[in-house]
Amino acid sequence: MALCLFYAEDIKDQLVVSVGREIRKRKGTQLKGGKLLEAIFERLVGEQLLTEEESTELKGLIDHRNQIAHQIHLLTGDIELPGRNYGFKQILKLRYDYAALRRLKKWHDDLEGRLERKYWTVLSLNPLLFEAAEYAYKRELQSLKQRIKNQIEFRKQRCNTTLRP
Repeated sequence: MALCLFYAEDIKDQLVVSVGREIRKRKGTQLKGGKLLEAIFERLVGEQLLTEEESTELKGLIDHRNQIAHQIHLLTGDIELPGRNYGFKQILKLRYDYAALRRLKKWHDDLEGRLERKYWTVLSLNPLLFEAAEYAYKRELQSLKQRIKNQIEFRKQRCNTTLRP
């Protein structure tokens, strides 16, 4: 979730700094927040730097960032403690978008090239500041993934041996 927060925030900052600056300058208004982002996406679609579908996807990823930041408890409700089946997942329809990080990384890498066609982009030091944390999170996720795979394999083997006559 921390990686999603970082990538989404970095994408949003780049959009606001490069495209938002031009929108404010031309319209002479002080658009902020959601209204500014909406104007940015409208402009990028109008200039054919994004398709409608891509714009919708990026907005959804930024909304997912907001949900992580403001309602993290709703995204972790599908994690249950052994022996305690509260059933929150079924009652509240909780869901974390497990593909969001992959999509955010793709946009983080691709968006700058698209923006450079018509806008000034700003070099940010944020990725350098986040680099060590990102490395640690990635290593921890790899380790966790391996532990989960091992646990699944162990359970499969245990089930196979207990089911045999």
